[in-house]
Amino acid sequence: MLLSFRPTFSDLTRSVKPERRDILYSTVASYGVAVEVQTDRRFAFQRHIGHLKPNHRVIDSGVLAPQLNKPWLKSQEEQSARGVAQKTVNLAKIRRFKVVVPPLAEQKKFALRVAGIRAMENDQAASQRRLEDLFQALLHRAFQEEL
Repeated sequence: MLLSFRPTFSDLTRSVKPERRDILYSTVASYGVAVEVQTDRRFAFQRHIGHLKPNHRVIDSGVLAPQLNKPWLKSQEEQSARGVAQKTVNLAKIRRFKVVVPPLAEQKKFALRVAGIRAMENDQAASQRRLEDLFQALLHRAFQEEL
């Protein structure tokens, strides 16, 4: 009889504990997508995701993550990717990517602006959901001949 082993949450997070301001980076197949962790909730992720912990005394995650997603960085990713069917970029190569590191004060200003824009995007998305709910309610009433 074969036993199947399913790792538990504690197994998956024993050596890797993502924290707010870390960066998750897709490393296999559709590699090159970076996302800043913006939660304090504990979570696990699959092994095809790279976990980056930037030195925040040097570079802000809010500056690094957008750079990792820019087309001008894709050439570094392409040069670093290895494999045929599913190209992979390993963490050692990612650490050597050349990125722009402005003065920390400028990075903080940029990160604040990005956070403000994200907040507006979230507000707009919530507003869009409310409009869609209202529209669906209106349709329901119209088809029930309640208008």
